[in-house]
Amino acid sequence: MHIDAEPVERIQRKSTDAPRCLDEAWRARARAGGVLSEDGTCLMAAGMKDGWVHVRLTDDSDVAALRPPDGDLLLIARSPSGHRVCAASTEGGGFWIPEEYFPSPA
Repeated sequence: MHIDAEPVERIQRKSTDAPRCLDEAWRARARAGGVLSEDGTCLMAAGMKDGWVHVRLTDDSDVAALRPPDGDLLLIARSPSGHRVCAASTEGGGFWIPEEYFPSPA
């Protein structure tokens, strides 16, 4: 993601249903953008050491539950082709969902 990437969606964290809203919104954006395939697979950033990891999200997976104990979320998912990215992050009092398109694989 580019440092200046703007969110395509913002969700207020103080709402009681914020985790559910984040999960639903991120999945919808990731599917619509081609990041999340029909079977729920995508590449997820696993840190500098491990790079991109091929994962499959199920109906029981919860994007909001991927937050570490400090509560700040940073999830970056990439399409298997590498052309599209959809992220979820904690920014101030909300969750942001930014997207990016790369004409050639990242």
